[in-house]
This record gives sequence, structure tokens and C-alpha cells, in this order.
Amino acid sequence: MHATLLLAQHPDIEVHTSVYLLPLRHPVPVARQLSTLSSFAPGRLVLGVGIGGEDRHEVSSCGVDPRTRGRRMDECLQIVRGLQSGTAVTFSGEFFNLDEVVIDPAPMPSVPVIVGGRSSAAIRRAGRLGDGWLGIWVSPERFAAAVADAD
Repeated sequence: MHATLLLAQHPDIEVHTSVYLLPLRHPVPVARQLSTLSSFAPGRLVLGVGIGGEDRHEVSSCGVDPRTRGRRMDECLQIVRGLQSGTAVTFSGEFFNLDEVVIDPAPMPSVPVIVGGRSSAAIRRAGRLGDGWLGIWVSPERFAAAVADAD
């Protein structure tokens, strides 16, 4: 809701969400929501995602096993990125299965995805599946090492 308000009221700014707990949601409605938001402001929305940080209770209270957050995130990112292409997505994974799902209209341009986190897994995920990394609570040295790891 806040992103919609900001995009509507301030036509010259980008709006970045961070950090959206993507593993707690199904990727198809997330892709649909991104498409809808993006239609209000093409090219001005950036999605920041993360697995939930230290509050594992928040994750488990949503019915998600905290030990699966990373794998769920990987599947969600693959699906959301695929659905943003406007082509049919078929996916068979550990958590999600899709058969020829299409989001129409697809966001144009695609909504960039920034992966948040400070773990090595988050950094690798950003390099593999994201458009950038949102590092928090890291020293300049850790940041430099993370950039090298993500490349």
C-alpha cells in the first residue's frame, strides 16, 4: 500500500521495498502484484527480498519451516523472474509446481530484484538470482569480500 502511494504521489522517484519476506508467500500472486504496481510506474519499482533474518518465529508462525527459507527463496526468485518475462512458466520444485502459468500483462520493464542478507548464502543468491545485493550490518571489508563472492 505504501509503495502505491509513494509511486502515485511522487512521479519522479524510484520506490524500493526492503526487505519483503518472499519465502513466506506464493510466487504467483507476488508476480501479479509486481505487475500491477509496475503498471502505475513503469521502471520505478525495485523489489528487495530476504529470508527473514534472525526472527525465525515470524517465519514459523506463517507455517514455513525456518530451515527451508533459503531453498524457498531460490524457487520463488526463479518463478517470479520467469513470470516477469510474459512467457508461460512451467516449474517443478520442492515447494512450488506450476504448469504453463502466465502473468499478463507482464511488467515492462521487469522489476529489478535486490537480495538482502549478510550471510554467504544470501550473497551467492544475489549473484545467481538477483540484480543486486542489499547488505546490512557489514564492515567495508566484508562488503568488498561479498562483492567479490557475488561476481
